[in-house]
Amino acid sequence: MHRESLFRKNTETVHAVKGISFTIQDGERVGLIGVNGAGKTSTIKMMTGILTPTEGEILINGFVPVQRKREFLSQIGVSMGQRSCLFYDIALKESFRYYKEVYQVSDSDYSQRIDVFDQMLNIQELMDIPVRKLSFGQRKKAELVCALLHLPRVIFLDEPTIGLDVVVKENIFQFLTMLNQKYQTTILLTTHELESIEKFCQRIILLKNGRVLYDGALNRFAGMEDYRKISIPKRSYKERGFTFPNAVEVGDDVEFTINIRESDFSGLFRNMIFSDFTIRRLSLGDLIKQLEGEL
Repeated sequence: MHRESLFRKNTETVHAVKGISFTIQDGERVGLIGVNGAGKTSTIKMMTGILTPTEGEILINGFVPVQRKREFLSQIGVSMGQRSCLFYDIALKESFRYYKEVYQVSDSDYSQRIDVFDQMLNIQELMDIPVRKLSFGQRKKAELVCALLHLPRVIFLDEPTIGLDVVVKENIFQFLTMLNQKYQTTILLTTHELESIEKFCQRIILLKNGRVLYDGALNRFAGMEDYRKISIPKRSYKERGFTFPNAVEVGDDVEFTINIRESDFSGLFRNMIFSDFTIRRLSLGDLIKQLEGEL
């Protein structure tokens, strides 16, 4: 006897990425950015061999990531925000020793690298502490050391500093800069902390709905150097009868953005005094909001 179900399953195919194509050269520091669901993490997982692409080809240093060959794995380092490589119930040093053997790091290289990591991340003081007793920030530093212990040629970082305080973040990015400059390490970083992208990355790849919106130098992004954000106190704005297009109220101020190459900059401020306004460059976040609003 055939029975009708009360419920009917509806399915929808969602493409995490659509025709993404880019090349990264040795020694580049690249920021992969976009809103939630843009395809950032899926792209990194495919580049590291965790996910299998349904179409297209990915090559990392001549290797196909999904094949997970030993030679490939020895050349990459991966640190993902929601994924831990540490052994929870034993001392931190045992996790490091495990990865030392996995990656066949010699005793002398291991000691030398731990010393270098300690100078930047203060890792030695944590060695005898079980991982479960480490703070969140301490675990993040330790996971980064695990990912980099074998000095990989390519590092994939997915939200490596989320939830960390400013000092720890600064130490981590100084450490990554040292690796990049000393060993020509290629670094692909994805994070929602756009100030980190601005400070660290020379190039950005902006994704939206699985497609590349922009790929190029950070200082050329959407004419980054051409825009300024102007803030005028509401009282002054009203008293002086200003009427600027696209002006919005933000707290006690009125804000708007201008392109200094296309605007009559001197004429714009002819009737103002210095105390009437503040002016600053647009941040990367400002420009992304502006661009995504237009597309």
